[in-house]
Amino acid sequence: MPVYVLPQVIKTTLIAAGTVANTVVKGAPGTYYGVLLSSVGVGTPGVFDNATTNTGTPVGQLAASAPLGAYPTISGGVPCVNGITVAGGATNPAMTVLWS
Repeated sequence: MPVYVLPQVIKTTLIAAGTVANTVVKGAPGTYYGVLLSSVGVGTPGVFDNATTNTGTPVGQLAASAPLGAYPTISGGVPCVNGITVAGGATNPAMTVLWS
């Protein structure tokens, strides 16, 4: 498994399990680094390059019933020109989104 070095300016956003509403992580350009799952859920939350909703360019997607742990993106993160939004869902797991 590769080792990812994250920048020191990394920020985190916690999303509770079963959050139905979309979560705007950042409403401006930024970089998405991945998520850390802290519970298992059957939902398949997607992460989008969008400042307000769950449409546009997908930059991350979790599988249903993904095991606990870290799901980093490619080394260096994924640049998002519009913002970072995570799609909500009643069966989504609890997660921490890593971004800058």
